[in-house]
Amino acid sequence: MEEFAAAGPVRAKRCGEAICSVDGCPRPVRVRRLELCYTHEHQRKRLGLRLPEFPGHPEAAPLPGFGRCRAGVCDRQAHGRRGLCRPRDVRWREQRRAGQVSGAGFGDWCRTAAPVASGHQVIFRGLAPRVQAEVLFGLRERCRHGALTSLCELRIFCRRLLTGNVSTIMSVEASQLARQQRRLIRDLQDAVSLAGISPGQEQRRDIWNTAVLGHGRRRVIDFTGISRHWLREAVRQWVAEELPTRRGDHATAILQDHVRRAEELSASLRLHRDDHGDDPCALGRADIIAFLARLKHREASGHISSWRRSATCRRLAMILRECRAPGLTRPGQPMARLPGDFAIRRDDIPQQPADDEPGRALPAGVLGQLIEALPALEQVSGLNIRAAAGLLMDTGRRPTEICKLGWDCLDQDSDGKHALICTDFKANKAGRRLPVTDETAKVVIGQQQRTRARYPDTPASELALFPGPPGTGRGSGPSWTASQLPITVPGSTRSRRCAWRTGASSTRPPCSSTPAGTASPSGTPTPAPQLTCSGTSWVTGP
Repeated sequence: MEEFAAAGPVRAKRCGEAICSVDGCPRPVRVRRLELCYTHEHQRKRLGLRLPEFPGHPEAAPLPGFGRCRAGVCDRQAHGRRGLCRPRDVRWREQRRAGQVSGAGFGDWCRTAAPVASGHQVIFRGLAPRVQAEVLFGLRERCRHGALTSLCELRIFCRRLLTGNVSTIMSVEASQLARQQRRLIRDLQDAVSLAGISPGQEQRRDIWNTAVLGHGRRRVIDFTGISRHWLREAVRQWVAEELPTRRGDHATAILQDHVRRAEELSASLRLHRDDHGDDPCALGRADIIAFLARLKHREASGHISSWRRSATCRRLAMILRECRAPGLTRPGQPMARLPGDFAIRRDDIPQQPADDEPGRALPAGVLGQLIEALPALEQVSGLNIRAAAGLLMDTGRRPTEICKLGWDCLDQDSDGKHALICTDFKANKAGRRLPVTDETAKVVIGQQQRTRARYPDTPASELALFPGPPGTGRGSGPSWTASQLPITVPGSTRSRRCAWRTGASSTRPPCSSTPAGTASPSGTPTPAPQLTCSGTSWVTGP
């Protein structure tokens, strides 16, 4: 390995501009291997000299240059009287021949001409100073979060910024870009927007970017659906106090669901009251009864389910109760002088019917089928996915806890028994020790060896047990989120090449709504089909 690294590349990669080898001649060469500009090369051929002999010939005198290329983003030397470097001169002639540009628009064409890709460079020249600073800051934030940026995508994005003559990247519409570039521009825009705002400023808006408040990226809480101003302000203050106490990936979605329940109360007040519910002092028990009657009517007409009706009543009762606790009904507050009977009582909440169905635990037969299908899962998705699925079965931990396990998550007690060190995110308990069997410990040890082989230089304290696919970082981040464990499922959009095989038929069974290994409507577990994969799996193996 040391000899291979010391040998270096077989052929040195040469890129960029090359200047004529005649002393003092500033003109660029036409062909790099000839090492002469066009005029000197013509002289060499006329004199019949070899390339090493020509620079010392008396006629090999330096020629005046044509100056720098007229394109605003280019720092190369012009190679002709038109004032363009050779790559842009070729591009200009091709577009002129195709009728895309005219001679009258030469100045505008030079101003918006795209830079020429050279080596591992991205040219910012021609962009506004603010745009350059925003792109650099966004790239730094992406690197801090462990994201990798494609050089090609960054060049295309900078080319669009130059062509559009934008003054800030916040004005770029991500929907107009290609799918591969949307994530890049959104990350850059999020980084710039977060840099110039404080949590207090964000909480005064009607749409919150929860990344400012420390709850994930590209997640929002929208209060614009609450039309009554006093109710919107009250719910906004309640969410501002509740959000810091929430944990997990779904905290934003849960609070947004509570806001939607308040939207239904706001809509009820706007529809049945003459003053549209703008004055909280005039509200009372009759408004609550009208709201409950409206929910009952929506359930009877099929617009909402009985569960949603019950959940709406429960959550609104909690919101109204929690808003009163911090004093939002005092003078000067959003709910000032709101009557005490404007509340949802316990008897107002409809009860759900008793659930006589069996529990959510899988029957032993279904679990046995899943265990037998692990070799097929390994064939389709790789050893990493099989190890993650095996840990889910053996430990009963949540997918989030398995996906975010550290590389050094296995410990051994003094009596020789193994323990899995994980974090209980729901209860906010870090370093929880879970006793595991020796077979489960072997699965963890095998995954540790595969991960260490992929990332030999990453410190153990920073390495994840299930890192991302190759090329996505140093292995310090988890590969998946709580709801994105990439187990390849037949028929899903992420495993289009996988097919069902049940005997002689290789088509998908008609009961596509019942996954393999789960209970059918009649209560009988469906057999787990044999999985086959034609082509490369979407999930990267070890």
